Amino acid sequence: MARILILFLINLIFTNLLLGDVISSQIDEPSYKLPVEAKPNFYELDLTVNLNSNLSETDFKFTGEVKIYIVAEIQDAQSITLNMMNLTVKNITLHDLNKTAIKVNSFTSDEVHELLIITLDDKLKKGNQYLLTVSYSGVVNNEVTGFYRSRSTDKNGNLIYMAATLFKPTGARLVFPCWDEPAFKARFNISITHPKSYHAISNMPPLPVEEPKVKNDMKTTKFKTTPRISTYLVAFIVSKYECNEDGMFRVCTKPQAVNQTHYAFEKSKELLDALNEYTAINFTHYIPKMDQVSLEDFPLGAIENWGLVTYMEPDFLYQDGVTTTYTKQSITMIIAHEFAHQWFGNLVSPEWWTWIWLNEGFAEYFQYIITHKVLPEWRLDEVFVVDNIQGNAFIVDAGENSRPMNMDANTPEEISNLFDDIAYQKAASVIRMMSHILTENVFHEGLKEYLKQNAENVANSTNLFEHLGKNKKWDGASFGEIMDGWVNNAGYPVVNVKRNHDNELQLSQERFSFYETKNDANWWVPITYVKSSSMDFNNTSPIMWLKPGRNERIRFNKTERWIIVNTQQAGYYRVNYEPEMWKLLSMQLNSDNYKNIHVLNRAQLIDDALNMARTNRLNYTVALTLTLYLERETDYVPWRTTFNNMQFLHDMLRTSEQYNIFMSYIRTIMKSVTSQVRYEPYQKGEELDIVKLLRVYAMGWACRAGVDECKRYTNREFNAWLSNSSRSFDIDLKDNILCDGIRSANKEAWNYTLTEFLKTKDEGEKKSLFSLLACSQSVDLVKEYLHMSIQENAIVTFDNAVLDVMSQNVKGVSIALEVLSSEVEKIKKLNKAEDIIKSSVDIIASAITNKEQFRQLIMFLAKERFEPDIVHTTLLKALRNLVWLNVHQKTIENWLYTHRDYFNSTRVLSSETIFITVSTYILDVIRTLFR
Repeated sequence: MARILILFLINLIFTNLLLGDVISSQIDEPSYKLPVEAKPNFYELDLTVNLNSNLSETDFKFTGEVKIYIVAEIQDAQSITLNMMNLTVKNITLHDLNKTAIKVNSFTSDEVHELLIITLDDKLKKGNQYLLTVSYSGVVNNEVTGFYRSRSTDKNGNLIYMAATLFKPTGARLVFPCWDEPAFKARFNISITHPKSYHAISNMPPLPVEEPKVKNDMKTTKFKTTPRISTYLVAFIVSKYECNEDGMFRVCTKPQAVNQTHYAFEKSKELLDALNEYTAINFTHYIPKMDQVSLEDFPLGAIENWGLVTYMEPDFLYQDGVTTTYTKQSITMIIAHEFAHQWFGNLVSPEWWTWIWLNEGFAEYFQYIITHKVLPEWRLDEVFVVDNIQGNAFIVDAGENSRPMNMDANTPEEISNLFDDIAYQKAASVIRMMSHILTENVFHEGLKEYLKQNAENVANSTNLFEHLGKNKKWDGASFGEIMDGWVNNAGYPVVNVKRNHDNELQLSQERFSFYETKNDANWWVPITYVKSSSMDFNNTSPIMWLKPGRNERIRFNKTERWIIVNTQQAGYYRVNYEPEMWKLLSMQLNSDNYKNIHVLNRAQLIDDALNMARTNRLNYTVALTLTLYLERETDYVPWRTTFNNMQFLHDMLRTSEQYNIFMSYIRTIMKSVTSQVRYEPYQKGEELDIVKLLRVYAMGWACRAGVDECKRYTNREFNAWLSNSSRSFDIDLKDNILCDGIRSANKEAWNYTLTEFLKTKDEGEKKSLFSLLACSQSVDLVKEYLHMSIQENAIVTFDNAVLDVMSQNVKGVSIALEVLSSEVEKIKKLNKAEDIIKSSVDIIASAITNKEQFRQLIMFLAKERFEPDIVHTTLLKALRNLVWLNVHQKTIENWLYTHRDYFNSTRVLSSETIFITVSTYILDVIRTLFR
């Protein structure tokens, strides 16, 4: 077995790690896209659903009839094809507008391609209108897709059911036969018959009726006609929810939680007003009301159904003194995101899912920008850079599985997979760059025109660029030509800045990647810069362009000390300088005048330096020396960047013998920020929310690093809680206090904490608190935590428990591997066991940092006979960590050793440095494992 594994590893490594990416071929699949025999103009949808609590599980069904007014698109068509899935068709008829019947020969359901194919005796005439009527039935499922049901309780604890829809992106076909593609927009008349004790809501307000007719304890709610809408945006809910209502606004939830909707209710008004003003298109011109509903078991953050937005409960409900500052900010931004969709996605929809970023990218962008207009004290225009660009898009887009923003999809699964970080975070980052290229005013006016001209219609990226660019040229290129590489290439560039001997700086570009890549894509890169003599960080419009396949030069006098390229990180690219220039920038940061550099560029320098070092483009000694300036820094933005980056270094070094020196380094650079934010919060209302957020992040790191003041505060608070569990914490610091207290708790205190957590009635809060038990540094207690996740009806799944342990315990990998290996047979009996085991292995592989862990992982994979592709991916992940450590660990440790006195550390490290090729190192790993 050992020899087989060695051969496999050698083949894996030299084929993929050293020689490049895996070359895979895909078999062309038949198209799932609808043929264009006809298209819909109007739907009349009638549904009947019963939700009485005395129904059995098999009785939750609905019946429906849909009348679709269609126009023939080709001459002499003898078939009509539309989408349908998991519905039972009872009858189909077709008439022309003279009510003359056109005989339906047959109909078939293609379950694979999710189609209803209707064949006709007669031929359709192009341009003529017809009425297609389908009667059918379906199931109100419990899978949270299509038309689904969920259980809840009323104020008295009685069981009640409700039903809601989730159609995005291809779920409408589960509820009514339709042209379920975004380009097929149509108007809808919707009618729902439901139990008389329930309420029905939909995209539009109900039609006024004097007295609803009740028959067999059922009543019918009819709704006003919608504007032209894509099927995935149609929505309806049947429930006993109660609402907070004022004019066109209504916020609904289960009765016992209505008092938690006031914050969302008030902020929603402000956010919608801000978007009305920005877009110059009033929301009520198309939809006369805005309903928002929080759903108990909703699987997504929120869905933007036009005029009926649905939310996951924890992402919408707010209680003063119970909800954290972070959650309050998140609630506000999610509302802004879904409201932005009312224009970007609903009013103007993508022509096909290829351009889904036109929906999600703009919604992601405006969740920061519009919220910033309403709540500027949160500084979300700046936070966007560190959270969205640096903390997400730059990471995902530098991976081997990145994709272009414009990417076609065929199957429903492929379509769902497009709703990823590229469609959201990367697209939002590129959109921000567009606004800086064009200037904010031009960008704003172009967007207003784009929305106006495409209202109730569809668009693609070309349409957007035409409206934004307005025939303007940049160095002979149109805006569309400039943006082509950004939307049609995966990845992003790093701009390399080198000084030559002619008082010039030479700029070149290459794709930035965490791994080797053969992709030589080039971009039109908008170059902005600030020289040490000017210090003007306000101009973010391009000074020049770095064009595909060409280098550019910047005049740089000898009197200049440094240059910073990419002012305010307006462009979606990284920058790398020669080591001497990095050192000069480091000197500026480590001076009393460090604030002369814009706060976003301070964050950029930290992020770029550490990522250049991570990818072996810069020595870690240079990057880490630059971070020493943080001992002076107290601003949230650079520290948010720092915490993001330090997590990677922490995770890679946590089994290193020099881990304690690294934590001494963390303690040192955090002196000013912890002094600034303190550990005990000020009295309520005396400080900005952004200070509260900084305190949460800083406290988490300070306590983990062993800062005395932090430990004293959390221990005092935790011990007081152990004495009186009814004692309340500052809500923002609660998790930090409990985690740090559990970190050093004995078994008795740990068990007491577990008992108290289990008393929590809210399941979401219980799960969150339960995860804190993984903070323990006791091997036995961590094992017990993992074992609890294997039990029936466990609060957290085993793979999530593994993730908790990885994030909190330096010995987490070894503990998790041991429990996984010894208890795998029990885990196999769990629901979704295969997914849980695969996920656990993936999490563990990502955290491997030494040869012994790697050996344990290989033995487990071999014993359980995993599929080759899973073994391949898993071992490659782990090996990349080991290779990174081989290249960088000694450099980092030597730097830490050199600064040991500065960090008040007495740990001694050999100064020997080992240089070894990647291939030699991997072979050494293999020999060590199997000798």
